[in-house]
This record gives sequence, C-alpha cells and structure tokens, in this order.
Amino acid sequence: MSRLDDAIWIVEEDTSKSSIGNKKRALVDATSVKSQMRELLRVVSAMFDQADELRGMKLSEVELTVEINAEGQVSLVSAGSKTASRGAITLRFTRSDLQDS
Repeated sequence: MSRLDDAIWIVEEDTSKSSIGNKKRALVDATSVKSQMRELLRVVSAMFDQADELRGMKLSEVELTVEINAEGQVSLVSAGSKTASRGAITLRFTRSDLQDS
C-alpha cells in the first residue's frame, strides 16, 4: 500500500484461542477492494443482459451479500450463512430503466 488514502480498515473477530470475543483491525488495500467490486458489478451487469436475451423474461433486481475479509478479499456470502448477520454488506441492484419509470 503506497498511501493511507488508498487503504480501508476492516474489523473482524479475533478467532485465536487466546482471544475470546475480541476484535482485530486490519489495514486493507482499497484499490484491490475497488477492483474486486468492479468485477462483481461487471458480473451483475452481465446477469441483467443475459436475462434480457431470454424470451419473455426481464430481471428487475439482484440482491447479493458480500464480505470483505482482513486480507481484502471480497467474497459472496451464501444464503443462510452466519456471516450475513455479523457485518456482511448487502447490495441491491435494480435495473436503471425500471427506476426511471
């Protein structure tokens, strides 16, 4: 990381045996997180486009839950995961042409 401006703090549970209920902070490269989120947005856009190609189907909304770990890795959280209740980020994408009407 070149500058503190290009970093974000991630707080996660310290799961080491010597720690009970403590949190730890990690400085993560924001440029890497942005790049991974950009790729996630590209995939969501492709999902909308793919639905448009199917006859009689129009995808109006996609909701995804993501988590950023202490290493800065962005991951999708599976449905029913315990992670979703402890600080994951829920992103809801709605088609822009539906918002305008």
